[in-house]
Amino acid sequence: MTTVIVLAEPPVEGVACKQLVEQTDLTPNDGLALYEALVADTMATLEQSTVDILVNYPQADAVPGDSEDIDPKARLRELAAKAMSPDRFEEIRFEPQVGGNFSAKAGNAITHLIRDEDAQSATVLDPCVPRLARSIVDEGALKLRRADVVLGPAARGDVYFAGFSDLIDFTDVFETQPIEAVTREATANDLAVDFLRTREVLSTPADLRGVLTRLTANTLAGKPLPEQFWKTIQEREIELRDGEITSAAAEATDSS
Repeated sequence: MTTVIVLAEPPVEGVACKQLVEQTDLTPNDGLALYEALVADTMATLEQSTVDILVNYPQADAVPGDSEDIDPKARLRELAAKAMSPDRFEEIRFEPQVGGNFSAKAGNAITHLIRDEDAQSATVLDPCVPRLARSIVDEGALKLRRADVVLGPAARGDVYFAGFSDLIDFTDVFETQPIEAVTREATANDLAVDFLRTREVLSTPADLRGVLTRLTANTLAGKPLPEQFWKTIQEREIELRDGEITSAAAEATDSS
């Protein structure tokens, strides 16, 4: 069975959805609310799949700024518990991240599962994927039975899903254009690579503009929506106005 590793960021204001907060009028609290909603929707999607789930959480001493009193593991457990049934929640593993950058954290987790625990395959999943679907997760797990590496492409050469049934050298492969870097490393070692459908990773203002437009279209067409993420968008009145991203909280701050 495939193990899906949710590699989480600290659920802290100013860290969660950092680029969005820095490059738009959204407040740090808006960024945190969006991130927590994305995590909740990711866990709800994974609950429907047959994969094993491992939440790789940042350790408390890795939380920046004045937020040392925040326990990332406890907060992520709380989000998962609310999003999932009690029985499915009890099956989740929570383990601390090990490594300096994303590549090291992902590589250590994948290597441990495949080499030390004899997992059939292991996948790193970015939780900031508003349009993740169970069918994508299940398709990735199925493709990993035939391919050594399965990647879910995102904008700017990024990936939202990176699955492995065999190991590569993970040194810095996720830092710059990972869709190319991982594929290059895998094929250099004669590993077969396959791909999933493209999805948005919510990182930049351009990503959010595209997601808001697509989810509005889904609403008009009666198509499925990421429940917690869309609810947060509505509650916080996050919207495009003359091409700019704003929120009720941001406007309240500007007027004070």
